[in-house]
Amino acid sequence: MPADEESALATCEAALQWLRRYRETRGGVFPERIFNALIRLRPSCSPEVIVHKVAGDEVFFWLTLRAVDEADPFNGMWHYAGTVDRCGDYLVGGIRRVLDRELGGSKLQTCRHVASIYPVRSRRSDILSLLFLCTLSEEPVSAEQGRWFSAAEAMRLVPLRKGHDGIIPSHLVGLSLCLRAIGRPHDCASIEPSPAGARVKGDDGFCQEIVLVDAIDADLVRTWAP
Repeated sequence: MPADEESALATCEAALQWLRRYRETRGGVFPERIFNALIRLRPSCSPEVIVHKVAGDEVFFWLTLRAVDEADPFNGMWHYAGTVDRCGDYLVGGIRRVLDRELGGSKLQTCRHVASIYPVRSRRSDILSLLFLCTLSEEPVSAEQGRWFSAAEAMRLVPLRKGHDGIIPSHLVGLSLCLRAIGRPHDCASIEPSPAGARVKGDDGFCQEIVLVDAIDADLVRTWAP
């Protein structure tokens, strides 16, 4: 352990330089295990690209089945595309990166911010998710298994359950907020109101609070404890 603050700062700077070089030798991307370790050090923000379309009178969302490192707590669950914001992204760069790397270079047609949510004590890390509801000018393409879900089908997915009927808990809340934003609210048995904004429930007693950032008011600041 460094004996004083100056030594500690020098150690941190050396580690940062090493990490930058390590990332550059791998095409600007950290391996999953290192990335997950780094984002546990401090809260991050993430632009989420929620692709939807309207066919007839039904809303559909494009979801992919998460297929990453087995150590990832959300592996094997449906989710929408997103990325942790990097220095210099200012969210815009992250959205472009998602379109290029996760949606096959799809052409963006419309994009608007609809809500921001903060999952409490997420199994991965503390991440403020900024939800961008988007449409594409062509069909999305994904390296992961992906397909269109009707709003009704998406709202029946089970939070934190692995497999073809499971979804990342906060993503179920995100889809619900998107439906509300476009005037198509849909009942979901797994979501209920909570002091923080929303509570999502799943199998085996799973329960997670989701802070709805737009709903933060003086009463919540005074009284709520995570």
